[in-house]
Amino acid sequence: DDRQLVVHMEYAALGSLAAFLNGFGALTGWLLQKIAVGTLQGLHFLHTRTPPVVHGNLRGDNILLDTGCCAKLSDFGCNLFLARSDRSLAWTA
Repeated sequence: DDRQLVVHMEYAALGSLAAFLNGFGALTGWLLQKIAVGTLQGLHFLHTRTPPVVHGNLRGDNILLDTGCCAKLSDFGCNLFLARSDRSLAWTA
């Protein structure tokens, strides 16, 4: 079914973005760009689902980094369906 949402979990060896920043300091240059673009691509993917998925708790602790510094969105919390004013459903996580 194309309408199914599947959550795939993988190991993020570098931990959270918050921990990375705490250990190594501010991001600059290509690394800043890579992590920012990866985060935005993840959000774009979620927001363009039908119905859209809204993360609802995006912060440094919920952006994980793999060994290639690729950003992975995590910790969606409890999934809820919220009725919008147009009576359609928006998936929030």
